[in-house]
Amino acid sequence: MRGVILALMLLLSVRGAHADPPAGSFAVSELPENASGLERLLVDVAAGLGAEESAEEALIEFDLNTWRSAAPDDFVPGPMNDILGAVGLADARTLGVFILGDELRILWDRRMRAEGKQVFVIASRQSAVGIGYEEWILAGVKPGRIVRALARMWFAIDQSDHSVSSWAGFDRYARSRSSLLASVDRACDSVSLVVTGDGVLGLVIEFERGVKLESLARAVDHVVPTEPVWTETAKRNHRVLGAVLIRGTEYEPAAVVGHVSEKPAVVLGLRAEDAIRVYGSLSEPAVE
Repeated sequence: MRGVILALMLLLSVRGAHADPPAGSFAVSELPENASGLERLLVDVAAGLGAEESAEEALIEFDLNTWRSAAPDDFVPGPMNDILGAVGLADARTLGVFILGDELRILWDRRMRAEGKQVFVIASRQSAVGIGYEEWILAGVKPGRIVRALARMWFAIDQSDHSVSSWAGFDRYARSRSSLLASVDRACDSVSLVVTGDGVLGLVIEFERGVKLESLARAVDHVVPTEPVWTETAKRNHRVLGAVLIRGTEYEPAAVVGHVSEKPAVVLGLRAEDAIRVYGSLSEPAVE
């Protein structure tokens, strides 16, 4: 369930045939003066995507029951159940995102059970001086899990193929790549969210030192079903992964393959310039 950060970004982006989060179901906090990079980014994104009311404590807070009551078709037959289900939250009544000290946390409760609020830590911030970015380690998360969660969400919102159910499409995709994703997981050292000083976000996946960059590039090509076009420089190789539409704005998520702290790594961003910017922050020494 720690992959819920991915679901939150898609919760904020669902549109087209499906309604935006109705009034009263989506709130965002005001920014404190000393907000961290990730905190500032989450709140700015949420506010820019339409959250108008302020939550008293949570950075982002959803009242999913209010959403279900106001727009039930967003859940069944809409994509919201699959999006939430991809990270184990299909039964959530409310959920909120909090930063407490150096931990990014989710607080949520179930619709049909009186179990009280449940808390789990999504990521922990790594403290360092003078590095110019924030790094949040996603404990217990492997790239295969991230790929499967994103694929399930994508099949839930993609309406291009009406001949097969979203679940059948996802199942076919996951089965055909199960061996690859298992081998990638075995070679993975760590997964983290990195936020640069100017608020650019990237997902950074580091691998064991013996993994070849060429193998990582081939794995990216096999996971992403678009025609690969790589742009190579002396320090890195990058490619776009295909256009996506989020609230009327088109993005081209991209992957960078290169070395981070002498380890082979893949850096993912919503745009090529985002992935390259985050990779540059990690691969170049900080300026004192």
